[in-house]
Amino acid sequence: MNNSGELATERGVLEYEKIENTVKITGYRGKDTAVEVPGSIDGYCVTCIGKKAFLSNKMVKQISLPESILQIEDWAFAFCGKLAKIILPYHDMEIGQGIFKDCSALVQIIDEHGDECDPRTEDISYLLAAVMSQLDAFYLFDFENAGTEEWQMGCEDAPADADAGCGGVFQDAFVRGRGLWQQGEQSGLLYGTAQEREGQAGDAQADA
Repeated sequence: MNNSGELATERGVLEYEKIENTVKITGYRGKDTAVEVPGSIDGYCVTCIGKKAFLSNKMVKQISLPESILQIEDWAFAFCGKLAKIILPYHDMEIGQGIFKDCSALVQIIDEHGDECDPRTEDISYLLAAVMSQLDAFYLFDFENAGTEEWQMGCEDAPADADAGCGGVFQDAFVRGRGLWQQGEQSGLLYGTAQEREGQAGDAQADA
């Protein structure tokens, strides 16, 4: 029985492998700029994005993952130079090494279940993108705790490129257009939206 197959997308194909009663996405070929991974193929739940499945893709800008995903293996999306946004359901899943390594265009990792009325939802999507594309630390992939003091300490301990480091990552988040973090004299990195930070800066100037 052939357990491998291909599923056509608009301008390419997803390669997959059936394993017992589930499906693993093993690769992608094509010219799509947006790829939506289905929740099932031939009646089997898609539960895994395989190792290097999208490695070094030069076309894809957005990827959406289904609710059924339970595992993302090593370097699944690494070196995707144009990948800017990934949408996924945040729940317990096994995360491999360097899944977004050197995705230099990545600006948002979005939890599809996030509360759109909570200003932190969009802010955290920008922060996680900056962190996950530069630090090889799967344990930082945490929508619930991102931005807490404990999470920030984990960021400081994470391996990073020589010219990145935790401070460089947060500065990168600011340059990408959000400015979520600000160095404080007493309490380290303080959370705030871009609008709040502008207000704080104005207050500081007025006090001066």
